[in-house]
Amino acid sequence: MISMVRPVLLAIFVSALLWVHQGLAQDESIGLTPEQADAQLNAAYQACLKHFTGDYKEQLRVAQRAWIAFSNEQEAASELAGKNHDLAQEIMDAEALKEVRARTIQLRAFFALPNQDLEACRKALDEADADLTVAYKQSLDSLSAEEQNKLQQAERAWIEFRDKNARAHVGDPSGRAPVWASTVVTRRRAQGLREFYGRTVAGEAGSPAAPSPTPEPAATPADPAVLAKAIADLHGQVSGVYQKAVAQSELFKTYKAFAEVKPVPPELATEIGAAADAARDFRRQVGYEIALRDCATDTAIVDALVAFESATRDIAAGNAPRASDSLQSFRKEHAASPDDAHKPLWSWLDSIMTLCAEMEADAKVHLERAESLASAAKTGDAVREYQEAYRIYPDPAVAEKIKKLRDESLGL
Repeated sequence: MISMVRPVLLAIFVSALLWVHQGLAQDESIGLTPEQADAQLNAAYQACLKHFTGDYKEQLRVAQRAWIAFSNEQEAASELAGKNHDLAQEIMDAEALKEVRARTIQLRAFFALPNQDLEACRKALDEADADLTVAYKQSLDSLSAEEQNKLQQAERAWIEFRDKNARAHVGDPSGRAPVWASTVVTRRRAQGLREFYGRTVAGEAGSPAAPSPTPEPAATPADPAVLAKAIADLHGQVSGVYQKAVAQSELFKTYKAFAEVKPVPPELATEIGAAADAARDFRRQVGYEIALRDCATDTAIVDALVAFESATRDIAAGNAPRASDSLQSFRKEHAASPDDAHKPLWSWLDSIMTLCAEMEADAKVHLERAESLASAAKTGDAVREYQEAYRIYPDPAVAEKIKKLRDESLGL
């Protein structure tokens, strides 16, 4: 990939690392409106896209969609914690702005490489991952059960973003780019968790975060026997959770209506999340090259299960567009089942995608009517059409339009 693009100035990359790892990105966000921050992020993203063609461009799009999904999940988690801990809205707005700025910086430094060899890059990722584990556990300890569940959802979305972001870098022949990209976003994630949950939610704003101990990094299993056991362990865990999932016939079937789509039970969702964590740890332990070579099937199965769990949860929560977007992103990355044995899982995912597409098309008719009626100041009729559109294809944006029309009709 690196040979296909025009290099970005190394000075940008050095500055980016300083901003991300020393907190200066937060300072630069001061005074920026959300619109300005979004504009800067979009400019950085479009600048990256200009350097790509074909599959490389699509991988970057997949990564950015995954970041959007993560930022939405994290915003929901932060808002819940903020509400429960009586945080000011200004704090919540600043928190969202930090994530946008951090992603902008990552994109500006997309093509730069560290002055380190592959082994040093892997060691840095090990250290960053260990530090994140500590920060994540400390964050969970400060939260209620409901808040923990929201943060766990955000963390799963972040893991998906991190992995897809790494895959957007796999064209580097040195192998350093995907490892270093993961290091950068992992350090940012640990920093964000500590600053919001460790300082703000825990009521320690203004005091420096205590440095966390850095455990010894995991060793890359050079011994073939160690590698074989790691592969077997991952395969066993993935196969086990897959069998438990498909055994639940009420979940895995061809869907004909949204009412049939039920969220994955919490215990199964936890096992799917654990399998995703195991796949992440395996990649960290053996390196992305070996993981893609020896465990591509298991990785695809985990990704499919995560996509299924996420989509069913979103639909149950009344957010069909987010479910549709995440499934489309997954299918672009995994166009087909890795083998015949797992084709049913892909078929079930496709049935949800098809259902979303059909319902969205049916809802569109009512949305167009609603917009026309609203323009004609026929508020009551417009609300009814929006309600029908929402009933057919649950979309938070439509729910917001209904609320807005009702508020306006009441003079609120």
